[in-house]
Amino acid sequence: LAILEQEMTSLHRKLSPFLLRVILPVETISPEGVSSRSEISVSGLMLSRIGLFVAPTPPSSFTEPARVRGVGGEQLTAELVRTAPELGLSLFRCRKFDYPGPEFAPSKELRPGTVAITLGNSFGMEATFDLGYVAGTNRSVAGCAGLIQLTNTINPGDGGGLVADRQG
Repeated sequence: LAILEQEMTSLHRKLSPFLLRVILPVETISPEGVSSRSEISVSGLMLSRIGLFVAPTPPSSFTEPARVRGVGGEQLTAELVRTAPELGLSLFRCRKFDYPGPEFAPSKELRPGTVAITLGNSFGMEATFDLGYVAGTNRSVAGCAGLIQLTNTINPGDGGGLVADRQG
């Protein structure tokens, strides 16, 4: 048990620098036509040394640049580069980030039963960690194919976080 605990704390330390907390300012319009502004907090994933990261985004308008908390805890702004509403994701750039992105592995190597670690910002808390398993691969839901089904708990704020195997 001590070996597993040591492995999990090491993975948390290795993966948490790639996790960002992203605050998105959004403007929504009610069915009655009333406009309102609010902020939502989501997890973002660092992609590259040039400050690119991806985060889930709602189908609403951005009213100003996103705020992002980086690896060192600094609060910075990020510009929207591109959005993919069909995926519910957007690509952002924070020019002040100079961190390498994580190492990605092909998901085709995942098999049911593989240990899956998720790291997100559940309920606005920083770098929450969960351990589960790959329940299935190549799943299809609502027109999206090639999905990985996990047993890990996913809470509000986790969207856009990391999924890793035991090697990180």
